Amino acid sequence: MSSTLITSRKLQKAIAATRTARLGPLEWQRKVKQQSTLLPYDYSSRTCDTSLINTRLPTELLLEILIRLPLTELVKIPCTCSLLGERRFGHAPTLQVLLRVCHRWRMLLLGCPKFWSSFELAPATGQYKYHVEQGREWLSRAGDCPLKVALSNSTSKRYPSGMLDFLDMVIPFHAQLHEVDISLGLELFEPFFNMTATLSRLEKATLRISAAAFDTTFRDRIRTFMNAPALKELDLSVHFSLRHRVPILRYMDVPYHQLHSLTLRNVGNYDPAFVIQILVKAHNLQKAVLSVGVHDYGPLELDMLRAKLAHQPAANCPSLVHLVLLTEGLCDASLVLEKLTAPALETLSITHSPKSGPHPGLFDIVLLDFQKRSNAPLKALRLRFVDRLHTIGLISSLKLVGETLEELIVQSCSGLDVCSVLEAMVHPSWMSETADAIPSFLDGLRSDALVPNLKRLGIAAQFDSEEQVDIILDVVGSRGYHYPRFYDSRRDYGPEALALREWLLNHKLERLKYVVTEPRTLTPKAKKRLAEFASRGLKVDATVLPLWRARELCMRLELEGEDEYFHGITEIPARIF
Repeated sequence: MSSTLITSRKLQKAIAATRTARLGPLEWQRKVKQQSTLLPYDYSSRTCDTSLINTRLPTELLLEILIRLPLTELVKIPCTCSLLGERRFGHAPTLQVLLRVCHRWRMLLLGCPKFWSSFELAPATGQYKYHVEQGREWLSRAGDCPLKVALSNSTSKRYPSGMLDFLDMVIPFHAQLHEVDISLGLELFEPFFNMTATLSRLEKATLRISAAAFDTTFRDRIRTFMNAPALKELDLSVHFSLRHRVPILRYMDVPYHQLHSLTLRNVGNYDPAFVIQILVKAHNLQKAVLSVGVHDYGPLELDMLRAKLAHQPAANCPSLVHLVLLTEGLCDASLVLEKLTAPALETLSITHSPKSGPHPGLFDIVLLDFQKRSNAPLKALRLRFVDRLHTIGLISSLKLVGETLEELIVQSCSGLDVCSVLEAMVHPSWMSETADAIPSFLDGLRSDALVPNLKRLGIAAQFDSEEQVDIILDVVGSRGYHYPRFYDSRRDYGPEALALREWLLNHKLERLKYVVTEPRTLTPKAKKRLAEFASRGLKVDATVLPLWRARELCMRLELEGEDEYFHGITEIPARIF
């Protein structure tokens, strides 16, 4: 048999040759003519040539298809509950798992433990023992396979006192748990937090504590994760109200030294010193998303924190590649960066929710010192609502990462001279649209251009004049979109023009996201240039959006855990073109 893949045309020819040899040329032509009179895909005629189906899917391929099906299509619990979580008559919950399949498929699934190793129950509402029993039966068919379990009950904010705990279906299989994704109320986590057994296979745990509106005090230390020697990823978040915060990390022991990924949202005591203590222990960390600070901090508390941080040991994370800091109030990311060294850092994302009042200019200096100390190959720098960038600015830090930086996001950073940063990014051999001469200087081309390898640029700032808006277009134009005649291969250019053309082809900007706060500043000429850039391959997303709206969307998406490189823009309908 040939090892080449048989196309549909070759397969049709092979079938036709087989039919001709079996029926004879005349009989085969008559049958083909009779079938051609039927409409294509005429299912109402109930005519099916069963001889075309002469093979069945191999068992391995069929199982692989079924295993990859979305769990929401396999597990359905049609249950209607009232606001109090009580059962309504006539809506008995049932667990429907591939009930309408043939006998062969059923037998294959019953004999395939891997198929039953994933279980998802979302939303899990009500107080039905039937759900727990069916969940246990499902997981028991997995045998010794590692289990991936997702439970969610975030639809109700308060729970009846007699409600059964959905974790009862998971606890008996603790030795097989590989990944858990649980979203429940704080009081419903008690069976999981009280576990003393060893979770030998657990590698990833995602706990989303919802409806944490009760003043819960843990009597004993939570040591569940200390019994998980293989744990690599931990995502712990709390959906809280401003009146009731749950500093759950005060009661929980976590093996930070073995984690590769750590996400802490709205947990802990919001102390930057506490975050530094975590980073000191987590020397194997590769990705971190951390919340720092509260709005209630005042200048006195800030001075106390700085004095406390002065006695903290420095944190060295040699494997840290992705760092996201969500800061609030007077506690900005400088309190963490001034104690951190990350020589492998590639992505630095900082979102700040500022507090009204004086803000000393420190962040830009700390960012520069951090890069000098770490010498990190930074590829993405995302700054959102960072206010303390007016001392030395951002240009000095960008020069240190100019050869590696591919993505730059500056969103609503008050105090930063954005125009100066953009002017420094304009290619040194820039020429206007009416210029006819090609620049005669190309010496030091890479060193003169700020962040020459930039691929993605996002800007949201308060521009009041048309000239300020044109600076962004100049940056784009000088990155491969302003010299259309250089792409004409039939013309003969000198060495300088060819060198410039080669530079532009290798350093083209790929994507621009831009927020226009004043619609009057975007002139028809600027719109025409944006449309021209888009026609040449640039992905442009320009939006008219007030800054307060951008701030609101950005903070909401950050807290929900989104990781798009420019938050709060893609969902706005008011596009420019």
